[in-house]
Amino acid sequence: MRHQDRKPSLRHARIALVAAVASSVTALACASKPDNRPRDNLKTPAPAATPPASPPPRHEAKVVESPATVAAKLGVDPAGLKWSPGRSVYAAAVPPNESVGNEAPYRLAVFSAAGEHRGEIAAVRPGAVDDLRFLGEARLIYRIALPAPPLDKPATRPRPAGKRKTPPAPAAVYVIQPFAPSAVPMVCEGRSFTFSRNGDHVAWVSGAPGREWLGADGAQVYPRAGVTRIQGEPAWSSDGRSLALIEGGAKPKLVVLVEFDNPHGDNVWPLPPDATDPTLRVFWAGEGRLVVGHEITKPVFATSFRRQ
Repeated sequence: MRHQDRKPSLRHARIALVAAVASSVTALACASKPDNRPRDNLKTPAPAATPPASPPPRHEAKVVESPATVAAKLGVDPAGLKWSPGRSVYAAAVPPNESVGNEAPYRLAVFSAAGEHRGEIAAVRPGAVDDLRFLGEARLIYRIALPAPPLDKPATRPRPAGKRKTPPAPAAVYVIQPFAPSAVPMVCEGRSFTFSRNGDHVAWVSGAPGREWLGADGAQVYPRAGVTRIQGEPAWSSDGRSLALIEGGAKPKLVVLVEFDNPHGDNVWPLPPDATDPTLRVFWAGEGRLVVGHEITKPVFATSFRRQ
């Protein structure tokens, strides 16, 4: 049996042509597509180096020293340290070195409750300092020894008629020292220094007998001007706002400075004739109540007032 050759049909030819065209289009598209793959000769840049971190700031540790340690460093007795009313700071009166003797003044050193040194102020002049204390939280007050009389003092001679008698030397000298830069100290000379109950105010009597005035916190408060005779010592009210005193003379009076730093509103009561005894005192018997006598329980005069 003889085999006959078969010729490809027209349909098969068309299929082959379409396949060839599609293959050519695909090859052309791949050739025109950009190659984004990294080349060996194009190296990716290294990231920028991160600067080293700064070390955290160093905080100095707060040095906390006990009052006993501070006193030992200053060379003073711990019992001599004086605290402010709020116990936020304390102070010490430091004597001068033995090498300089009595020529140098005491130093007033102030420390916080934690023992931090707040500063120092020299006393107003050479001389022993005692009775150091605070007036409130921002002021110091201390007593300083009176200067010694000169050794070559001439003998006393009869005083010519009509010449005024020299006032006697003050009984004590206290100095109020505000604890602030460039603060000016206030020197208070006189007698009968009296502190308020809270320790934030001081009053005293200054001047020669019969020509006296009452001072408080470094200023004259009675009489508001001039001088008078003051009998005994002043007395503070329990709240430290008012001052009472006896004004002596032929007609003694009880005087109350309702607001000691306010010149308006002072109260005055005449006292009976037997109140001229110089040993009588004035006492506070409660808010707005006063007694004059040798003792609070034995009055020769009593009165009261109401603060407006």
